[in-house]
Amino acid sequence: MIRRIFIVLFFLISCRVGDPPEKVVENYLSALEKGDYKKAYGLIDRISRNYVSEKDFREYWEKQFSEWGKPDSHEVYAIKREGDTMRVYFRWYFDRGNFEDLVMRLTKNVNQGVYEWRIKFYKYRIVEKKKK
Repeated sequence: MIRRIFIVLFFLISCRVGDPPEKVVENYLSALEKGDYKKAYGLIDRISRNYVSEKDFREYWEKQFSEWGKPDSHEVYAIKREGDTMRVYFRWYFDRGNFEDLVMRLTKNVNQGVYEWRIKFYKYRIVEKKKK
């Protein structure tokens, strides 16, 4: 009986879940807004990191922000689960009233027995663009 309890406890401990997707998205977007590219890079998935270095990641976002301006806030307005991935719809606001509506994907990764949600990099597309 005690052995079964230990087996069940071990199984439950080994299947821990990391931060919920909403928190991962919040941390990622806030890090980009603050220019903390190292933190944001740490939140993308392993496959994306195989294709983009931290330096290239930084350069990508610096180029995007030079075109759009630097976002000062964001709003996540929909998260849709699709199996082991999620689609996140969000809006970035800029200081002059401009905004960009974008979509990004999250994927579920297993890291040392912990299920973690991570951002898929280069999966952004503009949904709506409005400038005042």
